[in-house]
Amino acid sequence: MSQLTTGGPEAIVVGGDDGFVYAVNACDGSLLWSVQLGAAVREIIASDWDGDGAVELVASTMDGNMVGIDELVAAFPGEVIDTDPPSGIDVDVQEIESCDTLYAAWAAVVDATDYEVSVSTVDGTEIASFASVGDVISASIAELDLVVDTRYIVGVRAVTPTGTSSVTVSDGVTIIDESPPTTSLTADATAVVPGQEVTLDYTASDATRLATVQLEIVQDGSAIARPVDVYIDGCATEGSIPWTPPGPGVYDVVLTATDAAGKVTVERIVITETTALPDGGSDAGPDVDSGSDAGADGGPGSDSAGVDDLGMNGDTVLVGGCGCSVPGQQEPAGGQFGWLGLLAMVAASRRRFRR
Repeated sequence: MSQLTTGGPEAIVVGGDDGFVYAVNACDGSLLWSVQLGAAVREIIASDWDGDGAVELVASTMDGNMVGIDELVAAFPGEVIDTDPPSGIDVDVQEIESCDTLYAAWAAVVDATDYEVSVSTVDGTEIASFASVGDVISASIAELDLVVDTRYIVGVRAVTPTGTSSVTVSDGVTIIDESPPTTSLTADATAVVPGQEVTLDYTASDATRLATVQLEIVQDGSAIARPVDVYIDGCATEGSIPWTPPGPGVYDVVLTATDAAGKVTVERIVITETTALPDGGSDAGPDVDSGSDAGADGGPGSDSAGVDDLGMNGDTVLVGGCGCSVPGQQEPAGGQFGWLGLLAMVAASRRRFRR
C-alpha cells in the first residue's frame, strides 16, 4: 500500500496491461487516481527515491522503461462515464452505435481551468492523444477510427494553476452495430421521352460504418449499367449521377448500401421512357391530338396519329369541294365550306345573267 497525497487515504496501487497505474482506496475499493505510462506495467515499487521524506512510486514497463510517480500536484477528476447524447442517454453506457465519435462526462475539479481528454483501447493502444476541451465537464471526441466489437476507454485530466492532474479513466464502452444503413434515392424525372437526361441523387450513411455502396440500372431483371460501385469504409457518402435511358422501356434504379456488420438497405425507383413525344398544344374542340403537335388546332378534329403539325395545325381539310387534301391550312368552321361557297357563286351569276 502507498500514499501519494498528504493526509489522503491509504491506497492499493496496481499496474495493468493497458499501460495504466491505478490507485484504489484500500477501504472501499473506489478509484483514487490513475496515470498512463504508455506501455504495459510489469512491476511497481513504493520508495522515497528522491529523498524528500515522501513516498513515491517506481514502475517498470514492458518497453524497458522505469517511470517515477511523485506526489500529485493537482486534484484529478472524479468518476469518468461514457455517455450517448445522440440517443438521449447521459448516464454511463457499456455499448454505443457510433461511427467516429465517443462521448464522456466527469465531475468538476476545484480550480480547474481546462480539461484534457484522450481515447485508447482497453489494451492500451492510443486512438487519440490528450487534447484540450476547455473548462467543461463533458465532451465529444470526434474523428476517431472506431471498430465494431472493440472496447474503448476515455481518459480525463484536469489543468489547474498548480499543474496537471493524473488521469481518471472511464470503465470503457464497446462499439456495436445493430442498425442497417440509411439511404435516400431520388430522380428529377421518372417519366421521360427519348433522349431526355435524368439526374439521380443518392445518399447513404450508417450509425457505425459503411462498407460498400452500389447504384445500378436494371431492365428486365438484368443490370445494364452500374454508375456507382465503391468501397466506402466511412460514415456517409452522397452523389449526383446524370443518366440517359438507352431507349423506350421501364428501368429500375437500385441503390444498395452495406455496413461493416453486413447489414443491407436497398432502395429503388422506377423510370419509364415512352415512345411518343408529348403534344405541343391542345385541340380547340373536344378531341385530343395524337401527334406531336407544334401548336394548337383551330378546329375540333384531331390530328392523325404520329403526324406532326406543319403549322398552327396539321388537320387535313377539303378545299373547294374537289376532294383534295391540303396540309397546313386551317379548317373553316361549318364543315364543307368549299361546296357551299361554290353553289353561292353559281346562284349569284345566274341572277345577274337574267337581268
